[in-house]
Amino acid sequence: MVLNTMGGERELQKSHISFVGITGSGKTHALTLLAITGEELQKKGLVNILYNEKSVFGREPLPIREYTYRLRMGEVLEPTPLEKKVLSCEIILRFPGLLFEKTIHIMPIDIAGELLRVVMELIPDVKTIRDLIKKIQEKTGMTLSEEDVQIIRNHILSAHGYILVFDAPRLVSQESVAMEQAVGLARFMEELRVFRREAGVKEPLRGVAILLTKVDQLIGIRIESGKDVENFVETYAPAIKSELEEARRNGAKIGFFYSRLNVFHDDRGKGRVYVTGRTPVYSREQYERLIFWIKDTF
Repeated sequence: MVLNTMGGERELQKSHISFVGITGSGKTHALTLLAITGEELQKKGLVNILYNEKSVFGREPLPIREYTYRLRMGEVLEPTPLEKKVLSCEIILRFPGLLFEKTIHIMPIDIAGELLRVVMELIPDVKTIRDLIKKIQEKTGMTLSEEDVQIIRNHILSAHGYILVFDAPRLVSQESVAMEQAVGLARFMEELRVFRREAGVKEPLRGVAILLTKVDQLIGIRIESGKDVENFVETYAPAIKSELEEARRNGAKIGFFYSRLNVFHDDRGKGRVYVTGRTPVYSREQYERLIFWIKDTF
């Protein structure tokens, strides 16, 4: 436990959670919708949400306030470009209570999905940071510093929890990128388990959430519950199932959620988000469930 110096309240836990997924899988939209949902719950007095856009890891911050504004104005967010290697921010959720306030720090690193995929692919096969830097350069043409690689590697592998973002239409397509998505995330979970064991990490992994994005784009498949998500992932990404079961046996809570964002194309063919009352039309109930899952898990 650590003491919260604001008002003498006791802060139960300080945790950080990573969003993990390949490029274009919906990580940026997911994080932004989580923030918007927190803002709406704050109006009801159920949670207080704060943003720290200072560069938590000495890198360019993720402009979460700008993203929430743009989404509320109906803009479709672009995937994080590859050249923006490490973007950071901190979202602080404070849940009020009768005797104490539970505070949870969500410290995502939004790593460009393609770079993340390469790092996840290489970590099991290299022995030193310098080897990893060399391999990343060979794969992507990017030259990262040792600090860059340490930040990425340590944050991915030492977070208290993970939200694994799966692009639903890509999984169904059975294209090579679908296999990269499923196998890559399963391999990530396997490496995470091995890393924690070999590093002697005593604190168990607290939680893993599966967030299935773009379910509105599925044809002939209805996703309306967490159980639907679980069944979908078991069917189209079976490689991840055993890793989730292993995490559960070691004490982690597993959650299944889906994301739906209503998008249309305007007269110029540009993608736009349906908005009502400055709020995008999306699977709000699922994000509320995700926020309270985070509260209960961390």
